[in-house]
Amino acid sequence: SLVCLHKLCVSSFPRLTTLVHSALSFSNLKQLSIKDCQELKYLFTSSTARTLVHLEEMSIMQCELVEVILAKGLEETTSEVIRFERLNTINLDSLSSLSCFYSGSDTLLLSSLIRVIIWECPNMKIFSQGVIDAKFFLGIQVSLDPNEDLFFYQDLNTTVKGMFQRQVKTLFESIHYYFNYGMNAMFFTINFI
Repeated sequence: SLVCLHKLCVSSFPRLTTLVHSALSFSNLKQLSIKDCQELKYLFTSSTARTLVHLEEMSIMQCELVEVILAKGLEETTSEVIRFERLNTINLDSLSSLSCFYSGSDTLLLSSLIRVIIWECPNMKIFSQGVIDAKFFLGIQVSLDPNEDLFFYQDLNTTVKGMFQRQVKTLFESIHYYFNYGMNAMFFTINFI
């Protein structure tokens, strides 16, 4: 029975488009790992997410088309709190289409969330469109090295925005350097060869 499932690992399902339909309940799920599911666009609707009351760890990696982790369900018209009261770690790795974790405006209650790992998610500009209550959140790990300091500004949304702005600034500086110095260095090197 899926109700008794504690750990779910899904890997290398290239044609998987939907992880969970709202009719299923994963009320005892503690660990979720999704990797290399190239057609997947989102993991759950917000109504399905409300059944994940025991989830502690979530890891989504190498799913190129994932745009959001939690999608606002079309059938949902009322605003409610989405509670992930035991979720302490979120790992988002190599999700090139990811724009945000949650696309709806409901409040996310992440009362145990300590850290979020975000690696190679170049389009992630915000964590959630709604209010986030994550009082124990320490920061975002932006490196694969767990010993590096966590990146943190005021709250989770502000931290993701700051991280995105830092990526854009770094990219701009790299382009600026290349056009101002890189091309001259290339020309200089070619002249002496």
